[in-house]
Order: sequence, then C-alpha cells, then structure tokens
Amino acid sequence: MTEQRRGLDGDWYTDPGTFAEELDRIFTRTWQLVGHAGQLRNAGDYLTATIGDQGIVVNRLADGSLHAMYNVCQHRGHELVVGDTGSAQSITCPYHAWTYDLDGRLLHARGEQVGEVCVPPVRLEQLAGFLWVNLDDAAPSLADTVPGIEEEVLAVAPTAPGRTLTHRRTHLCHANWKIAVENYNECYHCPNVHKAFTRGVVSPESYRIASRGQAIRHSATAPATTGYALAGGGEPYESFFVFPVSSIQCYPRRRPHPPRPRVVVRRRRAHRRAAGDHRPGLGHDRQRGLRPDGLGPARHAQPRLHPRTADRVDGRRGHGALRGHRPPPPRSRPDRTRTLTP
Repeated sequence: MTEQRRGLDGDWYTDPGTFAEELDRIFTRTWQLVGHAGQLRNAGDYLTATIGDQGIVVNRLADGSLHAMYNVCQHRGHELVVGDTGSAQSITCPYHAWTYDLDGRLLHARGEQVGEVCVPPVRLEQLAGFLWVNLDDAAPSLADTVPGIEEEVLAVAPTAPGRTLTHRRTHLCHANWKIAVENYNECYHCPNVHKAFTRGVVSPESYRIASRGQAIRHSATAPATTGYALAGGGEPYESFFVFPVSSIQCYPRRRPHPPRPRVVVRRRRAHRRAAGDHRPGLGHDRQRGLRPDGLGPARHAQPRLHPRTADRVDGRRGHGALRGHRPPPPRSRPDRTRTLTP
C-alpha cells in the first residue's frame, strides 16, 4: 500500500510569523536568480532586484567585472537606485545627494567629511550567464549548491551565456510563494490546464521530474505529430528549478528553425497572503522592487531596516553600514518571465 503523506497545514501559507521566519531562514540564505549578464554589457549598466525584503543592485564596473551590493544609501537608508534597469557612471542618492562609485564606495557627501563609507557588497556568482546573488556570506557556493546544473543547462542551450534579453512578461499570481513553487514542480495538472503545452510541446507521458540537492530538473519529449518531435530533428524540453523560487526553462526548437532553443527565466517574489487580507501588494509575486509613484523622497527612506542593519549614518552620529532595506509595500508583486535569444 502506498504511503499517504499530508500536505502542509493552511497556516504555513497565511501566518505572518511563518512568512517572517521564511524570509530570515530561507530567502536570506539561498541563491536567487536576479538577471543575465547580457543585461549589463557596458560599464555603468545596472539592474535591481528584491530578495525577500531586501533591495539589491547589480552593475558592471569600469574594469568589466560585475558587482552586487545592497540598494540602500548609507546615510539615511534611502533606496539608491530606482527602476528595473539603467546605466550610470556613478550613483547619487535621490534623497540627500550622497554620491557613490559603482562599487559602492562613497565619493562625496555634498562637501562634508564623513569618513570612509561603502555600501556593503552582496555575493554574486554566474551560472551559464545567469546572475545569482546570496545574502549569506557563509553559504556554500552556487556550484556546490546545484552541482552539475551549469553543465546540463549548457548542454541544452550552449549559447546561453551570450544571449540577449528580448522579451519580458509579468504575470500576477494571487497566492503564497509556496503555492506557486508547488504548482510549478508538478505537471499532473498540465493536460487539464496547459493544453497547448501538452499537445504541442511535450507529451505528458514522457514528463519526468528528478531532484538533486537544491535543484529539480524537468524533462520531456514532444509529441511525434508536432514540429518539436525528436524523430524530426527536434529537441527535448528541459527545465531547471533552483530552490526556493528560480527556474530556467529551455524550450525546443521547431524543425525548420536553426538550433536556437528558446530560454525562459522565471523567478517568483517571496510573499504571503494572509487570510482575508486584500491590501495592495499582498498575494502577488514579483521579481524586482517597484517604486510607488507620487509619494516623494521621504516615502523611500526606509523606516524599517533589516534586523542585521546597523544605525543610520549621518555627519554627526558615526557611520554604521546599512546592509539592506525593507521597501514600502508595493502595489503589485508580479512573477516576471523573461526570454533570451542569441
């Protein structure tokens, strides 16, 4: 007789205390997919992301290297960089105009002598051209966390490191983050819900899911009657999920097309949905932080800093490092899907 296992109780999806513990014990200690190196081709290019309740900025330095740091001014905790992507040769806080170099070193504080100040860095690693960050300085490397995944991605999409972002789609998911992850990592529902996917891209009977470490690999072949069929020179569908919320999907090419499998990247924003709570911002996933409009600069000075954050810095009180910030609740938290092409 097959052993029956119970699912999680409802409180795991709605309890604020559980969500707060998840932010601290999961999202601040795991590798999170934030973008692709192709988005940062030139010195000064940057992208922003939100990891749990922490804002991050990743940019390309003048020497060509990539750098990640907390997206928070060391003066009064204001968000440094606003918007998903952009380019700048230096970073100026929009609140009090403290200016930083691209690596986070303070260049000047409007003429005041405030000593040596630097925005704390965040660990950054690459996997097949994709950019991953981890807020935990003591966490194992990405390669040790998901051994062999980079080689497997490159075997399916060897041109992934040099690809360019060509499309982005936002999907609002009104559910706790664990619901989205659980749904993604099973295809039992696919024949009923994703008919185009199971009739045109994969055969449900060929779908296989295998876990290894903190990664889950999805594999399938296409129906013989479609242009994706292996018998006609097509390729398999492959997906690589990395705990807790990131995935890279490699869709097969159709027969008449050159060998360029479509690569789709998904990342779900950590959130909870409290029972009966319909405030804006709850119940949605998102990949990057969104700045509320029309609220003025003081709205973005962070009143609630991470517990690991030191005192704010000003010219009279010393200079503790502000490691992260907790942005005001956004109006929406979309799950963003991005497509990369050569």
